[in-house]
Amino acid sequence: MRTDITIVKNIRDDAGLRSSFNRLAEKTFELNFENWYQNGYWKDNYIPYAAVREGQVVANVSVNPMAFSENGVTRHYIQLGTVMTDPAFRGQGLCRLLMEAVEKDWADRAEAIYLFANDTVLDFYPRFGFRRVQESRFFAPLSACASLSACAPEAFASVSKSPDTTPVPGTVPDKPAVLVPMTDPANRAALERAILSGVPQGSFDMAGNPGLILFYASQFLTENVWYLPA
Repeated sequence: MRTDITIVKNIRDDAGLRSSFNRLAEKTFELNFENWYQNGYWKDNYIPYAAVREGQVVANVSVNPMAFSENGVTRHYIQLGTVMTDPAFRGQGLCRLLMEAVEKDWADRAEAIYLFANDTVLDFYPRFGFRRVQESRFFAPLSACASLSACAPEAFASVSKSPDTTPVPGTVPDKPAVLVPMTDPANRAALERAILSGVPQGSFDMAGNPGLILFYASQFLTENVWYLPA
């Protein structure tokens, strides 16, 4: 065990460590968690395991305890994320140190541990016992409605008074969808309500956890949330 490294298992409410964590996240992923924190979406189910040296976060593995419904049966899984090491400290075993701490704390509390890896690290995670599985994305063409007030007057905040509902070329004209900008706090609140009150539509669904969805929706996917009227 390295004597110059301390594993801090929750840095959310420590302003100094949170700032250091954000700097490393920006350097590694061009991400910053501060707005997510300030907006109140960083809850207890996002737990950074940070390797701290002299008051600075030099490596991290974050734990996301998550519940899923699989054919009506609740499953408890751990999603790992924000796995990063400062370039000056790579090759020193810090990621393994953190992974072992996570496994020690969570292996008996979850049915599986998983993560999403980019193409540059596909050979890295098998060292820790992970195996590769196929991921699928599903989509359907939709037409676009230019006005929330026209298509969804009560569901979200209004962003346009225009009655134009011209379909986007190449989409299905009888299913108008409307863009819901997540820069509007009222729209984010409506999305959170929808997540918490939604009815599962498949055999395998994440249960609740609006904070995780709002991490993406409130940052780099602010123009990627659409409302489809019933």
